Amino acid sequence: MRRRNAVTVLGGLVVVAVMAGAGPGTTPAGGAAAVDLTNLPIGTEVTTTPQAGAVYSCQTSFNGGGAHASGDWIHDDGTYDLTAKPHVDGSVSWTPDFSTSFGQTGATRGVDTNGLPDHPTGVFPISPADDAYQFDRNPNSIGVANDHMALGSRPGLRTAPACLGLGRIGLLTT
Repeated sequence: MRRRNAVTVLGGLVVVAVMAGAGPGTTPAGGAAAVDLTNLPIGTEVTTTPQAGAVYSCQTSFNGGGAHASGDWIHDDGTYDLTAKPHVDGSVSWTPDFSTSFGQTGATRGVDTNGLPDHPTGVFPISPADDAYQFDRNPNSIGVANDHMALGSRPGLRTAPACLGLGRIGLLTT
């Protein structure tokens, strides 16, 4: 179950990445095909060797928390319906406190952030009165987490595959 949850998170990140470039509705910019939010694939194959179409992970045992039960938005065919999945109740605005800045010095691009989203979220930790609580009892809260990332300003392809660790592997702006 934990592996499925970890893989579901990876699948969810793919949806977020695809939809991040989308305008209103579900059609991404550039004329790409619409994304069917009622029939999204669950998971990605996780391997310990590089393979096309799979995530080459340094670790394949994921013991983190997360959802402890699945709901009827999970389909038997390996897909899920994002529109039927419960979301955490509430609307907390972080916009007044949100802070992210980008800069560049030589070949290094810097990103400074306080880790807060620039859009409203539900209320965390998830309340036992929330319908999402029956599936995910996330005890964490959202708060300031100052961070600085130093990235190459001209990323390139590696000469050989390398496994992905459990740390930060990308940057997504919302």
